[in-house]
Amino acid sequence: MKTLVHRMEQVDGLDRHVIELPGEFGADESLDEFARLTKGILAQPESRIRVDCRDVQQLSANAVSVLMAACSRAERTRSVVKVDIRSNPRLLRLFGSKALFGDDDGLAGNPSRLEPPPKPKPGGRARSRPAPGNEPQA
Repeated sequence: MKTLVHRMEQVDGLDRHVIELPGEFGADESLDEFARLTKGILAQPESRIRVDCRDVQQLSANAVSVLMAACSRAERTRSVVKVDIRSNPRLLRLFGSKALFGDDDGLAGNPSRLEPPPKPKPGGRARSRPAPGNEPQA
């Protein structure tokens, strides 16, 4: 099984780490290796990482969690982790399309009010809410 490949590249005069993921990114050892590698890189504030997904054919739920954890860690250290799916047609169709994340066809509809409305905690007072159209004027 192919392991992760880590290299450096320069973009606009700035160093950037590149981590190339293997075809099957989801095996415990590759996830552990990715987590250790990104944790080490992100120990330096303002680091930049590009995760190259060009060879990824299978991406487990655990792999997605590890990628999200790296992105969260990057935010805390003023760093950037970019998951590059541009050269992987399968991932681009899944993650780069509005078919999965958008609502162009209106299927999701409008969010509805909670029915029934939440009940106040015991001993607490329910806040009164003005009826529609009876809101105080500003």
